[in-house]
Amino acid sequence: MHHAAPEPFKTPEGFSARSNAEGLTRERLVRTVFSFGNVRTQSYGCLALKSDGAVAVYDHANERRYDFDGERLTFLSAEGRRGVEVSVFCSGDDFVLFARDGHYLTPVVELAAEAERSGAPKIIVNTVPKSGTYFCGRICEWMGFRPVRLHLSAQAFIDNRGLRAREIHRDTQSRGVSCPASAVAAVMADGEYAVAHIEAPDQIACCRAQGASIIHCVRDLRDALVSLWRFKIDTVGATSPTDEVWRAVQGPDQFLAFLSFYAERDVRHLIDCAHAICIQPDPKLRFEDLSAGLLTDRAARDLDALVPGLAPRFAEGLADSVGKPTSTLSERHADHHEIWSSAAQRFYEISGLREANRALGYDLGAEAQRAA
Repeated sequence: MHHAAPEPFKTPEGFSARSNAEGLTRERLVRTVFSFGNVRTQSYGCLALKSDGAVAVYDHANERRYDFDGERLTFLSAEGRRGVEVSVFCSGDDFVLFARDGHYLTPVVELAAEAERSGAPKIIVNTVPKSGTYFCGRICEWMGFRPVRLHLSAQAFIDNRGLRAREIHRDTQSRGVSCPASAVAAVMADGEYAVAHIEAPDQIACCRAQGASIIHCVRDLRDALVSLWRFKIDTVGATSPTDEVWRAVQGPDQFLAFLSFYAERDVRHLIDCAHAICIQPDPKLRFEDLSAGLLTDRAARDLDALVPGLAPRFAEGLADSVGKPTSTLSERHADHHEIWSSAAQRFYEISGLREANRALGYDLGAEAQRAA
């Protein structure tokens, strides 16, 4: 049988082999999330390369560790056998890693080089949407944590780097990048923080496994819905012709039209985030307390259990942040009582919102609420 000769190896278009000094350094390597795969077969998923030589996020016995000599990166199996070897190719400041057999590593996102704060945690502020995401982020910055400016969900992030605060909530679809939250957690440095709405419990656990300390923020989902409605009107703007339709509805019915339009998207995401958060062991801070400048005794204990000494610093940052503007915080906090109706209550009950709200400790009845 005649076999066709293998295709000759070609340098990736626009790239050329360069030395470590001119292209990829180990410092950049460990701050980059990569897509790993073979152009002749399939994409295997995302991975991160740790400074101790371990491969993170991607799980396969053939790629447990790696060796990098400045020109080539070689994967090592669980038994230490040398396997896939990829070479560095650079074009200006950009780089890819490519092998003659078609294996590749392409950057998904590279975080800027930063001096690590030894002993400081890396924090992910994970919230139910409209529950103090950027407010809690502001507290983190007050405490000295650096933002990575990526807004994470379970399998994607919105890249907000280089944007002003008022710009980050517009045209977010154009800045969406497929990437698991745990991969970003793996390349974050000590002393950094990211904000997130992670709707999958397994990804929260994976972020924790990558060394991230996670702080959750929650809120009565009825108030979160009203806040989200206002946010869509005042800040986000329409993203499609059909998104314009519900905005044209006048009066109180506009809120019902909003619920209907976003039922299977934003509302579903809000429910999923609530269920993912309620089962986590990490601190859960209530927006109602934070917006009043209150760090409860329970919240303080949980923060100190997460990171010893964090609670008093957080309390100071909270006191400094109350009333200060963020990219999302409204001067008047949403109160669902002002807009609620029997139709809204019906939607709340049949959509699964009520069940999720109760899982978070809200809408339990007066006696149960006090116990919670």
